[in-house]
Amino acid sequence: MTDEIFPNGWDQPLKQIATAHQWQDLIALKQAADQYYCDYGDLLTPSRTNLYRALELTAFTEVKVVLLGQDPYPSGDKATGLAFSVGQTTHWRRDSLAAIADLLASDGYGELTSGDLSPWAQQGVLLLNLRLTHRNTAAGHTKTVDRTLNWPLLTRLMIRALNERTAPVAFILWGKDAITMEKYIHASQHLLVRASHPSQMSRRRTLFKGKVSAFDRSQSFQQVNAWLQHMDQPLIDWTGSMAK
Repeated sequence: MTDEIFPNGWDQPLKQIATAHQWQDLIALKQAADQYYCDYGDLLTPSRTNLYRALELTAFTEVKVVLLGQDPYPSGDKATGLAFSVGQTTHWRRDSLAAIADLLASDGYGELTSGDLSPWAQQGVLLLNLRLTHRNTAAGHTKTVDRTLNWPLLTRLMIRALNERTAPVAFILWGKDAITMEKYIHASQHLLVRASHPSQMSRRRTLFKGKVSAFDRSQSFQQVNAWLQHMDQPLIDWTGSMAK
């Protein structure tokens, strides 16, 4: 039996979709990430223990929805290894999470009472950042994008593996970076929901000359649950306040 590379049953679908060379690159990526945390752990978010948390909480076979983020929060008390999610903190309603909470309310799901989105992950929502690490400088200034590790190799292969899956998946792509991944999602059984990013700068703007809805008007959560209902799948309880 070979050693596990990525947790919770992700190795097999990744190995099936990857070329032999890409699989060796994934092994090298895992090793490089381990060394990266040895060298720069104090500057990196999330913590080493949370690096693969999105995969740990949502197995390949359990994915019903994929929600793509960009990269982790630069602040260690916010970065949890889950896209858009923060830890159990009182002052969570700001920036993207504020927009997400507002959209949930306008979509009719009540009030989001916590910035910890791990209950979504436990229902089959893969909260995946396109890049799994964020690196701060020693002076405390943040870098916008950490390109040290080839995380896009992993995340692209994850999306391609899910696209090849017979069981349908709803893909939520918020913002230009996430929307670039739609070229890997073409199987007819899946749902694509696209909108601008929920950041304060983008939430009210359309993208691509109006072809992609502004986040605030996207009804993303309504679209996903309506599709799940049509597919005779359990709905996602987005806030814990949905009628049972």
